Parts: sequence; structure tokens; C-alpha cells
Amino acid sequence: MPPSDSPHPTPPVPPPTQARSSRRSMYVTGGLFLIAGLASCGQTGSSGTALVALVAVYGAACLICGYLLGRPSRAVYVSAVGLQLLLLVLVLALAVWAVIAGFWLGLVFAALPLLLVANTLHLLHRSRGFHLHGL
Repeated sequence: MPPSDSPHPTPPVPPPTQARSSRRSMYVTGGLFLIAGLASCGQTGSSGTALVALVAVYGAACLICGYLLGRPSRAVYVSAVGLQLLLLVLVLALAVWAVIAGFWLGLVFAALPLLLVANTLHLLHRSRGFHLHGL
């Protein structure tokens, strides 16, 4: 019996190391944002509720995207890069606002998300062959 006629499906090829690393990095980013959103739910007033919801949704989107990065898909790759670029723009805007306002301590709070974004974008760039071409 040829292997193509086997009643058992062939196991999927595991993703390369860079793809697994980018997946884990998306999990870390999503998990931190989801925990931050859920942890601050009761501490905000009515004006901060929408922001907390956006943070929690962003974290959930990163977790879902990280889960879907396990298989080669152009759409998921573009979504992951888009989520990270959105966070990059928001963090850079926060850093610029902190410098303009003279709140230099705000740069410290912007450092962790900036490092997370830079690491994730670097890993996504290194694994682009797997996600875009299935290599």
C-alpha cells in the first residue's frame, strides 16, 4: 500500500525554532496584556472601562494569533505583525507624550512593551519563510 493511501493521516511538520519562538512571544505579549486588563477591571472608573476592555481584547487577540501561528498562514502572519505594529505605534506615542510632558518616568513604563514588541517583530521577521511560504 503506498503511503498516500494510508488510513492514518500524516502528522503535520513541526514549525521551525524561529516560528515556535515567535508563537511563544505572542503568547507572552497577549498574556501580559490580558492579565493587565483583567487585573485592573475593578480599579477604573467609568471612563477607564473602555480602555481596560481594549487592553483585554488586544491581549486575547494576541493569544489567539499566537495559537494560530502554529501553521503556515499568510493571513495569520499579517495579523500578528499588524497587532505588534499597533502596539509599537501606541508605545512610541506614549514615549513621545511622556517626553513632551516632562514625565521622564513614563519612558521606564514604555520600555517593557517596547522590548516585547521589538523581540516579537524580530522573531516574526525571522520566521516569515515558514508563515508565508510554508518552508
